[in-house]
Amino acid sequence: MDYYSILGVSKNATEQEIKAAYKKLAKKYHPDVNKSEDAQEKFKEISRAYQVLSDKEKRRAYDQMGHHNFEQARKQGYSGKGGAGFGGGTYGFNYEDIFGNGFRDPMDIFSELFGRSGFGGGSRQQRTQRGEDLEIVVKLTFEEAAFGTEKEIKYSAYVVCPECNGTGSSKGASGKKMCTQCGGTGQVRAQSNFFGAQFTQIVPCPTCHGTGTVIENPCAKCSGEGRVKQTVTKKIKVPAGVDTGVQMRIAGAGNVGKNGAAAGDLYVTFKVEKHKVFTRSGSDLHLTIPITISQAVLGDVVTIPTLEGEKKVKIPAGTNHKTQIKLRNLGVQKLNSNSRGDLIITVDLQIPKKLSKKEKELFEKLKEVENKPKSIFEKIFA
Repeated sequence: MDYYSILGVSKNATEQEIKAAYKKLAKKYHPDVNKSEDAQEKFKEISRAYQVLSDKEKRRAYDQMGHHNFEQARKQGYSGKGGAGFGGGTYGFNYEDIFGNGFRDPMDIFSELFGRSGFGGGSRQQRTQRGEDLEIVVKLTFEEAAFGTEKEIKYSAYVVCPECNGTGSSKGASGKKMCTQCGGTGQVRAQSNFFGAQFTQIVPCPTCHGTGTVIENPCAKCSGEGRVKQTVTKKIKVPAGVDTGVQMRIAGAGNVGKNGAAAGDLYVTFKVEKHKVFTRSGSDLHLTIPITISQAVLGDVVTIPTLEGEKKVKIPAGTNHKTQIKLRNLGVQKLNSNSRGDLIITVDLQIPKKLSKKEKELFEKLKEVENKPKSIFEKIFA
C-alpha cells in the first residue's frame, strides 16, 4: 500500500486535501484516543505518509522513485549527496534536503496541526518509552477452560526499582543532567556506507538513548535504569469458554519502562489439555458411544457422561451406525456469553466378531425369520 492509499487520497490530491485527510485519520488513530492494538502503528504509518506528501521535495522524490525504492532509502536514513545506489543525482533532487534531518516524530507533527495540548502530546524529550510487552503461555485443564477459573501465574518481568523508586538516581543525588554527547537533543549523526558511498544518518544518542538527559549518579541496584527484574506473581480470572490459542491482554502487567516510564502489557495465551472422553469443536462437545445390535434395533436408554455428571439418553429403535443425537445446551459456555454449545453424540454400532453358542443360535433363528429380499439388487434399490 503506497502513501496515497494510506491517506485515502488520489495522486493528484492538493496540499489541502492531504492535510485534511491526515487530520481525520490522526484523530481516529491517535494512541491516546484509540486503544486498539494496532492503533499506534497505524498512527505512525499515516504520519509518515503525511510527512512525505506534505513536503514538495519529498513528494517529488517519492513520485519519481516509487514507493519501494523510497522506503528503502528512508529506512537507510540516507543524507549524503552523490555517490552510488540511490544517490548520484539520478532523480534530480538533493538527498541532504530529503533525509538530512531524518523523519520527525509523529507526535510532533500531530501537535503542530492540533496544538501542543492535543491528547496529551508533547515534545520528544518530554515523553519516555513505555516498557516492553510480555507474553506467557498458561496451561488449563479441560474443565478449567469450560467453566472458567482463577489462576495464579508467575513470570519474570522488570518492576520499579525499590532502591530509587524508579528515578534511576542514587539517594541524595541531584538527578538528571543534560547529555553532553548530543547537547540535550537526544540525537547524533552517524556515518554509514552504502555501495561505497558515505552517508550521514540521524540516530538516537547512544549515551542518553534519545532522552537528552543522563543520570548524574546512577542507582547501584538498577544501574540507573529505574527498574530491576524479578519474578512476578499474579492472580488472573480465566473466563469460561476459552480454548487453545485464545489470548488475554492484561494492561500494564508487562515490563516497567526505564526511569519511571509506563509499563507494557502482558499477553496470556492459553493451552487447554485434551479430555479423555470429549472432543471439542468451538463451543460444541462431541462424544462417541458404542451400542449393540439389539440396542440399535429395539432402542434403549443408556447413561452417558456430561460436563455436569451422568445423564440418561434414549436411543430410538432402528438407530443406524454413525447416527448423531444432539443434546442442547450441554456443551461449553461460549466465550463472553451466557449461552452454551451442544453435546453431540455419535452412535458407534458394535458388530461382534465372536459369538457364544447361545448368541449364534439366536442369530441363526433371526436369519430364518428375517424378511429377506429375492436378490441383493432388491436390497440395494429398495
